[in-house]
Amino acid sequence: MTDTTRRQLITRTAGVAAAVGAVAAATEACTSSAPSKTGGAVTQDAGNVNDLQKQEETLTIAPFNRVKKIPSQVYPADLLVDSLEMRNLRERLLRFNDPSKLGWAYLFAPTGQLILQLPVKGKISSTQSAMTTSTGVFKSNNAGHDSYGGGHQVVDLPGDDLSFGPNEGGPAGKFFFTPDGVYVFWDGPILYLDAPLAVLQQPSVVKYNEGSKPSNTAPRV
Repeated sequence: MTDTTRRQLITRTAGVAAAVGAVAAATEACTSSAPSKTGGAVTQDAGNVNDLQKQEETLTIAPFNRVKKIPSQVYPADLLVDSLEMRNLRERLLRFNDPSKLGWAYLFAPTGQLILQLPVKGKISSTQSAMTTSTGVFKSNNAGHDSYGGGHQVVDLPGDDLSFGPNEGGPAGKFFFTPDGVYVFWDGPILYLDAPLAVLQQPSVVKYNEGSKPSNTAPRV
């Protein structure tokens, strides 16, 4: 092989190697610059809980910051000098803090049938309300050697009647008193107003006898 032939072979080999390197670099560049289908820099794989938390924060903060730049969507802190919601809450609290308040309850079956209409003295309450707390904290001074596994544990406490567990009706349970002092419990749909309605279709199941008296009342203090 002459020197001229050898130089030509070396030149061709170097050219092929350079071309291969250029293709690889271009492929890597395209891969790294390809738009993510998972929302920019947020990856689809959470990795761990901390990564997931950070990604969720990013997804929340990014659009919020964009919205803040739109004047018509900025939170009107300077203009919100009054709150109708706070007025409503205050009115409800004070209005129902009157034990002599009179209202009307319309009790419905789950099927929508009006069962009974009753006058209400005071307000309607949830059977899940309590005068004492339902949970407490077990505090251990000997962590690792007590029956609760050590440390501070949240524990259930007995209710007002010294029993455990939910009260009548569960989350849907409601009770109130009529002007005659009769206790009423209901765990179905209920409509309450502090002004009576004109009932176009009379209840067909039961009717309250006005003037009825409860079988007993709580001792007077």
